[in-house]
Amino acid sequence: LYTTAGEPNIIVTDDIMDFYNTAYHELFSVGVGWSTALQTFSMPQLQSVDDFFLILSNSMLTTISFDSLTSVGDNMRFDDNAVLAKLTFNSLTTIGGYLAINNNPALTTASFPSLTTVNGVFDVRTQGSIVWYADQHFPALMHVDSFSDDCDPNLRLLLLARRGFTVGMPSDIF
Repeated sequence: LYTTAGEPNIIVTDDIMDFYNTAYHELFSVGVGWSTALQTFSMPQLQSVDDFFLILSNSMLTTISFDSLTSVGDNMRFDDNAVLAKLTFNSLTTIGGYLAINNNPALTTASFPSLTTVNGVFDVRTQGSIVWYADQHFPALMHVDSFSDDCDPNLRLLLLARRGFTVGMPSDIF
């Protein structure tokens, strides 16, 4: 834990096996990267992250659970986690930047049941044994700014077919 301009950040790179923290409801950023021992990462009381949420290149991380997290102010990324099997974000509604879920070959379960808006690129790729279904993994998603060229094509089609689903930046920004 460290602070940036007085705001707390969680950055985990040390070789701890389990990280479970109930002390924080809001953080500036969350980053977990290049750990060779971390297996579970959970912050059940965390409600918002002002900036980025990055989980990158962890060789032993299997489970990520943030049941109370409702918003991430910027980008949310899960890349190159060799044994990551489960992502659980039951309360997450809004991501202020992109969502990237890439190269997690062991991923079998992903839960984003409340996510309605991704104000950036939606980049969820085919990986591991998971078969992406809009109604199962992203049942509430109604807006993304764009899709990456590498986004899972079946997931993209299922989302685009959803009644009321929108793609693009709001017109009042221009």
